[in-house]
Amino acid sequence: MRYALTYLGTNKTRGGAMSGLAQHTLKMGQRFSLKNQAFEITFVEATSLRYAACQGGRPYRMPAQTFWELLDRSMIGFLSNEDSNVTDAPTKYRLTHLTESQRLEMLRRFAYVKAVLATTDKPLSKKNRTRSIKSVSEATADHMPPSLSTLARWVKSYVISDGDVTALAPQHNRKGSRQKKFSMEVENVITRALRDDFLKLEHPSVKQIHCNVIGRAIEEAAPAVPTSLPSVRTIHRRVKELDPYICALKRYGPQYADKHFRAAGASLEASRLMEMVMIDGHQMDVLVIDSDTGEVLGRPFLVCLFDVLTRCVVGWYISLLPFCATTALGAIKDMCSRDPLAGPGGVAEAITPDNGPDLASAALRNLCKKVGMHINPAKTYCPNDKAHLERFFRTLNEQLIHLIQGTTFSSPTDRGEYDSTGKATISLHKLKDLFEDWLENVYHCGIHSGTKRAPSLFWRDQQALMPILSFSSEDIDVIARVAYKRQITSGRVLVENLYYKSDALATLEQRNQRDVTVLLNELDLGYVYVQHDSDPSLIIRADGVRTEYTKNLTMYEHKEVQKRLKLLTQKDLEELGPYAYEIARWRLWCEIHDVKDSTSARRLKLLTEGVGKKQVAKEKMATVLDGALPLEFISATLDSKHPMAIQSIDREALAIGIDSFQNITSDNSTRELQSDSVEFDTFEL
Repeated sequence: MRYALTYLGTNKTRGGAMSGLAQHTLKMGQRFSLKNQAFEITFVEATSLRYAACQGGRPYRMPAQTFWELLDRSMIGFLSNEDSNVTDAPTKYRLTHLTESQRLEMLRRFAYVKAVLATTDKPLSKKNRTRSIKSVSEATADHMPPSLSTLARWVKSYVISDGDVTALAPQHNRKGSRQKKFSMEVENVITRALRDDFLKLEHPSVKQIHCNVIGRAIEEAAPAVPTSLPSVRTIHRRVKELDPYICALKRYGPQYADKHFRAAGASLEASRLMEMVMIDGHQMDVLVIDSDTGEVLGRPFLVCLFDVLTRCVVGWYISLLPFCATTALGAIKDMCSRDPLAGPGGVAEAITPDNGPDLASAALRNLCKKVGMHINPAKTYCPNDKAHLERFFRTLNEQLIHLIQGTTFSSPTDRGEYDSTGKATISLHKLKDLFEDWLENVYHCGIHSGTKRAPSLFWRDQQALMPILSFSSEDIDVIARVAYKRQITSGRVLVENLYYKSDALATLEQRNQRDVTVLLNELDLGYVYVQHDSDPSLIIRADGVRTEYTKNLTMYEHKEVQKRLKLLTQKDLEELGPYAYEIARWRLWCEIHDVKDSTSARRLKLLTEGVGKKQVAKEKMATVLDGALPLEFISATLDSKHPMAIQSIDREALAIGIDSFQNITSDNSTRELQSDSVEFDTFEL
C-alpha cells in the first residue's frame, strides 16, 4: 500500500533565487495550505492524491504533477503540526514517526556509533570497531552485537545525515523488491479487471475478480498459456493499493463514501447573541386529536429556531403542516416579534436552514431583507452544521413527548405493543401549552451540558452586554407578507384565486386609482393589506369574500385544495368526454335559434282569430280553386310532412290558383298576412 510520494523540487530562498534541489515527501496526514485554507492529505497514489479541508468538508483529488507545480510556484505550503508556519516536509524520520521498537533499536545503534566516534584517531579502523563492539555489548548486555561491516554502515549513515540520530532508525519497510513480477500483458489484465469489474455498484468479490483475471489472461494469450499468473492474495494486495474512498464511491455510492470517509468536523461556535441561529423541522412523536370530535388528526410538526451561543430556543411554531416555507415563516415571525429583555428572541444575524427549498418563500425573503437577516444554508450531508438542534430534539423527546399519552416513540422497536392511536388524548392546543411550559420552566432553567450554564441566565447576561433588535408583532405582520401587483375591479382585488373586498377600494377605483400592491400573509388568508402605489403610507385592510373558507387558512392548505380541485376537474372532463362543454353550448345555440319569434306568433294568432296562418292559407286556397280539388288534398300538399307529393298536382292549375290568391287584397286579414310574408315552403314550382 502506498502512503508516501517523494519529489525533488527547486528550493527558493527568501529573495526568490534558486538554492538547489529540495526533497519533499507527501504522506497521509500531512497538512498544507492552499488559498489561505488548511488541508490534510488523506491518501497518496502514484499519480494523484486525495485531500480534504481540516475543518471538515467534502474530499478533493489532485494530480501529483499539479501539486508539485503549485508547490514550485509557492501557491502551496506545508504546515507544521505546531502552528501554521510553512515548512519543507522532511524526508528523515522524526521521533514522533517512530514506533517504540524502532526507537529502542535506534538508541542501541547510536550507542555503538557513539563509542566508535569517541576515538579521534582512525575511528573506522578494524581495531577501534572491535573494541567498541565489545565494550558496548558487555555494558548493555547485548547478546546480538552488530558485525564490523554493519557498524561501519551505521557510522556512515550517521555522518552523512549531519549527526541526525533518526538516520539510525531501522527501515525494514523499504526492503524487498518493488518491481512487478508479472508480464506486461498480465499487468494490463489486472488493471482493467480492477477498473472495469471491481469498481462497480454490484461490488463483486475479490475472488470473482481473480477468476476474471485468470480467464482474460488465458484467453488473450491463447493458444499459449502465461507462465506466471496472480493468486487471490495478489489481487487482495492490489485492491488494498487502491484509494479506499474511490472504492467506496464506485461500489457503494457517494453518500456511503462521504459518510465513512469524512470526519465529524469542527463544531460550530458563536461569539455573541443571535450571531448564528439554526432552524429545522421535526415531526413530534405523539398523536393529537380533534378537541370536538376526538378523532385522531396525526403527528404534528415542530419548527424550532435555536441560538448556538446560549442554547436557547428563540422561536417555534407547531402545526399539522409539514416543515415548509409557510411554517418556517411562522417560527421566524415569532422570533422577530419577541422582546429580548423579557426572554430569548429578537432578530438574528444569520439563520442556518437545510440545504433545500424549505425557505424558498417570497415572504421570507422580503422579511429577511427588511430586518437585515442572512440565510446561510447548511452543507449537503453535513450534520455538524445543526448538531446542537438535533440534540435538542432528542432532549425534547426524552423529557416531554415520550411521557404523553398517545406517544409513538422514536421507532417501532421502542413502541413495542403500545397502542398509540387508542391512547391518544391530547389536542393540538394543549400540546402547545405543554411544550411552552416545559421550554420556559424546565429546559431554559436547567444546566446545559455543553455551556455549563442555564440557557435563560446565559441569555440575560449576554443581552446586557449586547442588545438585540426586535419589532412589534403588528410591524412583523405587515413586513412578513408576499407583495402582489394588482388592479382594483368592482371594489375587489384577486389574489391566488381569492377575492378580497373593501369599500375604500371602491372609492379608489372611482377616482381612477386602480393600481395597488396587495400584501398577503401566507399564514392567514382571511384578510390582506392593500397598499396604494402612489401613496405607500395608505394601507387598507380588505377582507376575504369567502369568509368561512379563508378563516385561518394558510397558503399551504389553499394550494393543496387547488391541486385537489384540479384533479377533480380533470376527472370530470375525462368522464364527460372531450369537448363536452363546447358541444353542449353549441346544441343550446341551435335550440335557441330554432325557436319561432313569439311576438310575431301572437300577432298572427290575433289577426286570424286563433286559427293560425296555415289553416287560413288552406281556406284561401280552397276558395281560389273553387272546388277544383278536394280540401283534404290541398291540406295535404300544404303540409311538408305529408307523404303525398306536391309534384302530383297539375303545375299549370296551381300556378293559376296562386296568382289568383295573391291578387286578393280586399280585407285586412289578407294585408296582414302579406306583411308577415306568409311562405308556402312546400311548393316547389
